[in-house]
Amino acid sequence: SDQMIQLSKESINAILEGKNSVDNLKKEADIIAEYNDEVLVAMRQLIMNTDDVSNITQQIFDISSQTNLLALNASIESARAGEAGRGFAVVAEQIRVLADQTRQLTENINTIVSNLQDNANATQDVVQKVIDTNNKEQEMIKISESNFLKIENRITILNENITDIHSKV
Repeated sequence: SDQMIQLSKESINAILEGKNSVDNLKKEADIIAEYNDEVLVAMRQLIMNTDDVSNITQQIFDISSQTNLLALNASIESARAGEAGRGFAVVAEQIRVLADQTRQLTENINTIVSNLQDNANATQDVVQKVIDTNNKEQEMIKISESNFLKIENRITILNENITDIHSKV
């Protein structure tokens, strides 16, 4: 009976240590969940920002196209003006070159923004999977916590019975 009491006390201690471990896991899982939520919010903001940049670059692209048309019209008018429009033709050509460069740079920016959007969307999907997995983990922790509580209650009753038997012995 002395050994039974000793084993009973050791079992209670083991259960308490197990509950403590589950509590620590629960706290850490909650912290991870908070960080994951923050990452998801940041990713959504990044996607919105890349959408804004994409819209702005589209506007710049439209302006460069209009500028290119204006330069073409200016070239035509300078050709009509003949010798008097020659200087204006040089200016119109420079404007056209600048418009082409702006268009090329805008296309490069659009490519980069598109890649950023793809990466941000992929990252958002991964973060969502991590959040889903973390939620499952938290459910499993709750189940473990409940099981440890049941075991603790049963071991406590068993300990009381063993103590009662020990005193009778």
